[in-house]
Amino acid sequence: MTTTLGYDTVHRTPTRDFSCFVVDETGRLLLVRRGWAGLWSHPLDGQAARGEPMGRAIARLGGAQLALPLANAVCVLPSTSTSPPVYLAEVGLAEPDPDLSRLVAHRWVDPEELGRAVVVAPWALSPALVTHVRRLADVDPVGLSLELAG
Repeated sequence: MTTTLGYDTVHRTPTRDFSCFVVDETGRLLLVRRGWAGLWSHPLDGQAARGEPMGRAIARLGGAQLALPLANAVCVLPSTSTSPPVYLAEVGLAEPDPDLSRLVAHRWVDPEELGRAVVVAPWALSPALVTHVRRLADVDPVGLSLELAG
């Protein structure tokens, strides 16, 4: 006899995965292009180690993958059944020095520019980035002004 566990049973444990946007002190957001996909995306996806505070995990991965000193990570979108929680971390005016085995390009953009790109060129952006920006535009938890104007 085979027993199949229901979705609720399997997903009771809170996820330790996360996505993270990075904002500099002028309000620009960092976008990256990963070599395997070729699409522009948010800079960090990762997982916190067991018992590791999420802010520490974000700072650790920001240092390892982007060579950026990330601080003040705040959750701006809670997790859903299809998406991990989304965080926003701050950095000064430092330029990333990405791990080139993971990232092939980076670019700082104004929130308004990113909002326009989601409307006029979603094909150039990762599906996760488009979803996150649309959700952020609905709630705008930290005043990013991610308006989806064409």
